[in-house]
Amino acid sequence: RASLISTKGHDDSGNNVLGDIGTYLSYQIKNYFAKKDIAVSIKYNDPAYMIRSVKANASDQAYCIALAQNAVHGAMAGYTAFTSGLVNNRSAYIPISLITSTSPAHLNPQGRLGNEFCLRHTNTKECFETEV
Repeated sequence: RASLISTKGHDDSGNNVLGDIGTYLSYQIKNYFAKKDIAVSIKYNDPAYMIRSVKANASDQAYCIALAQNAVHGAMAGYTAFTSGLVNNRSAYIPISLITSTSPAHLNPQGRLGNEFCLRHTNTKECFETEV
């Protein structure tokens, strides 16, 4: 029987280590349909394989250094409202407006969430005011 009850003891902080939610849900779904005599096939992909869960290696560190240096060079050259990144394997300055306008999850900087972000991270109310 799959269970979320503590199966692996306690972590270093003394909290219960629970069983895997994916395995538990897969088991429960299979049982539900088996009781109704319905054939079901479940494919469970462990998210740990999709998320990089290892320390940064030398390539990661070099890439982060390059991004940071490019951002500083852009700022010192007078550019604002941009981020640095790779486009077609070349370093580029990418306007924040381009990123936010093409993002599937659009954030309105004058909206509630934008203002909350601003207040939390800058402690000022004027950060997203528009010029008139």
